[in-house]
Amino acid sequence: MEDQDLIDMMVAKYGAWIATLSVEEGVIGASVIIDSAPGTGVELGESVRGERDPDAPPAASRIMDALVTDLPNHSSDVTGYVTVVWKQAAMASSAGNAADAVVEIAKRLPSHAAALSAGGAGDPVPMTEPDLVEVAQVAYDPETAIAFDLLRARDQAVELDWAAAGPSFLAERRGCLLLPGGAAETVEMRRPPRGVVFDNHLLRMLQPNGAFLRKRVAIFYQAVPADKAQTQAENAVRAEDFVAGQKKGRRTATTRRGIRVAEKLDAEIAEGAALVPFAMLMTGTYDDDPESSRRARNTLLALM
Repeated sequence: MEDQDLIDMMVAKYGAWIATLSVEEGVIGASVIIDSAPGTGVELGESVRGERDPDAPPAASRIMDALVTDLPNHSSDVTGYVTVVWKQAAMASSAGNAADAVVEIAKRLPSHAAALSAGGAGDPVPMTEPDLVEVAQVAYDPETAIAFDLLRARDQAVELDWAAAGPSFLAERRGCLLLPGGAAETVEMRRPPRGVVFDNHLLRMLQPNGAFLRKRVAIFYQAVPADKAQTQAENAVRAEDFVAGQKKGRRTATTRRGIRVAEKLDAEIAEGAALVPFAMLMTGTYDDDPESSRRARNTLLALM
């Protein structure tokens, strides 16, 4: 459990990182993905087998075997991935040179990692090509997570390169995508949350869920420069005024709320706040059978 003051501080720090996306030179957007799946239990099993005393009493061995078998059913793997996208042409320091742009981005990564860590992301580390290969492969075929965990537990390298990552089979079916490891379906946020958003607003959506072999929630942020942000805010006010003017009779509560929100946005941006529009997608991968499909689809719609 986290102290509420600490949670409030981390939420504020995370919000501050989001705001920097619109002021950092060259940044055009970012995404945050929370990937969750049932635990494989591989690391625990390998650890127990490696440390087991061959002369241990039979009863103790049976207890450890039972724990290794049962604990993965009550555990889960949750990982966060952050991607920041820069536009080379908008980076003055790169001078049109891709190599210079890469060097400049490498210099900036520590500050992003520190900001994310302050926002509750733990200890972020840059991903390598083998990491990306694993993420892509497991996304299409969740069963391969066991093989990757075995390699990691035994300190063995991943021998796949990026060209080999991805599905060995892919087909579309109405409402979903058929994959080697089952089927996957994606739902999108059609409108932002209404009312006050608390720190636990997305908790149920981000938590591991037994309806899926794997679930990914992706939030995409678009960086908007300050001058364009002010224009967009002013346009939002004009749009709400226009909509209100088209309604005959008394204005509804929804109309008045739309005007208040637009005016508040305009005022905050005029005072220096950053505008970072966002979108949200949630993808669930599940077994390709009627019962699993029905359960997964209903869960996706309920969570989003």
